[in-house]
Amino acid sequence: SATAGVIACVGGTTFIDLTISGGTEPYTILWEKFNTGTSTWETLTETNRRIEGATAGQYRYTVTEANNCSVVTDTVTIADGIPVTLTYVASPILCFGESAQVTLTASSGSSTNFTYFVNGSQIFGNQFPAKAGSYIVYAVDNVRGCKSDDVIINVTQPASPLSLKSIVTENL
Repeated sequence: SATAGVIACVGGTTFIDLTISGGTEPYTILWEKFNTGTSTWETLTETNRRIEGATAGQYRYTVTEANNCSVVTDTVTIADGIPVTLTYVASPILCFGESAQVTLTASSGSSTNFTYFVNGSQIFGNQFPAKAGSYIVYAVDNVRGCKSDDVIINVTQPASPLSLKSIVTENL
């Protein structure tokens, strides 16, 4: 039988372990991974009972015992990790030179504990004041350690402050 670990973060890796009993040792093990791009099984170089660094996908193993009396073939599917998604809401800047309030919201499966970063620095809570400009934000799931993709926030403001260019006076 096969036991596979769980991939915590999107694009991560895990392991697959085989528990083999019966027949005559030594066993010959053939590992394959399904290539979804070509719809073919590709032979892996691993020949041990354990694969390390297994990425998401479908794996097939074939175990043959020393006398070729018994052959076991089965598949194992490893799901990818759950992504951390990040959204934001930014209030508009109504007057030149003021700030917007930006609220960040992360989600990832049932996780509810996230740390937020703005331009590489951790913020406390999920809100920050933002002057006009561009900000790169991301979130980290504090339980699994998974990071969201970077999100770019562009905050704009009115083109210029209100000004009076000239005063014309006339004698009345």
